[in-house]
Formats: sequence, structure tokens, C-alpha cells
Amino acid sequence: MKDTETINQAAFRAIGEEYGKKFTVEMKNNIAGCVQKETARRLVEYMDLPITPEECLETFLSFTRDKLPDCDYMPGAEKFIRHLSENGVPIAIATSSAEEEVSLKTSKKMDLFGLFNHIVCGSSDPEVKRGKPEPDIYLICASRLDSFEHMAPQLFGLPPYPSEGEGCTSIPEIVVDAPDEIILEGELVFRDDLSRLDRQSIIEENMQDS
Repeated sequence: MKDTETINQAAFRAIGEEYGKKFTVEMKNNIAGCVQKETARRLVEYMDLPITPEECLETFLSFTRDKLPDCDYMPGAEKFIRHLSENGVPIAIATSSAEEEVSLKTSKKMDLFGLFNHIVCGSSDPEVKRGKPEPDIYLICASRLDSFEHMAPQLFGLPPYPSEGEGCTSIPEIVVDAPDEIILEGELVFRDDLSRLDRQSIIEENMQDS
């Protein structure tokens, strides 16, 4: 929803450069969606850093804290969210971030984030035992809603496990070579951004399911 990946990648590169290591696209793909502790553990392992995962995580958080509040929205995201809310579609967020990070991301847009029924924070919610791409966080988030439309920037080819009655709109990363729009198994719709999304069709589908 917000383009936090740009900030995160800059932090990962900075951590690597501090120790003469390079953060690669392959590493990026292998940590995508992981909760904080697992992300830090993998970074230390992949780049062979001479620090603990805890130290790596603290360095990462120090880099991102002052940047998250001003992070831009992904194209079309804000309009899409307001459209769903105005039409009575229940909406929620399933993020791998911790509650502290989410508070920073939402601090300058409380009116928009107040439209969500709830936010599941994978790095701090005790119910989330496994991070993405495992389905836990999506199922927990969906269980707290009557219906669920999942929207996330996913790596192409790694579907976010929609369950029965759950749709998915996924925005591929720029580094991934994928078509603008693809439908897989009648469930997943991949698009380059949300400004081209047929918002009304999602409204109608949710109303039929409710």
C-alpha cells in the first residue's frame, strides 16, 4: 500500500556496505515478506555480517524510523481504499511489520488508516507464528473479517495463498519481469499498479459473497 520497500532496500544496502558486503536481488527475493527477526537473521547469514541478528535489526530500525512517516503511497492505493470503504466493503491490513513500524507509517495519514477494520502486524502479533509467504498472517487477518480482498506487492510467481472466498490483487516488484496483468486459477490478478484496477467489479464480487 505504501512504498516502504524502497526504504527497506536502501537500509539493507547500507547495512551491507558498512561491512563491505553487497545486498543482492537474490537476497531481496529470499527475505521478501519475512517478519523482522527472520529478516535480520537471514541478512546476517546471507551477507556473512560480523554482527548479531539483534544488532542488525536495531541498525535497520534506526535507518528507517525517520523515513517511514513520509513514505509515498503506491499508485492508486489511496483512491482504491477510499472507494472500498465508501461502498461498505470490510478492509484490513496484513503486514509483516511490527506495530511500532505501522505506527510510523500511519502517523501522517490517520484518517485513511482509520478506514481499516484492523491491522495484523506479523512481527508483533502473537497469533502469527510463521511469516510470509506462509499463509498464517492472511488467514488470521481474514478470520477477523466477514470477507477479504488481499492487496500486496508480491514477487511474481509467489502467490499469497488466497483461501476460498478470498480474492487477491497483487502488484509485482519492478525488478521482476512480469506482464502488466495475469490471472492465475481464476483467483489472482497481477497488475502494475492500482490506478488501473476495476474497483467496481471488486465491490460487486464482495456484495455477492456477503
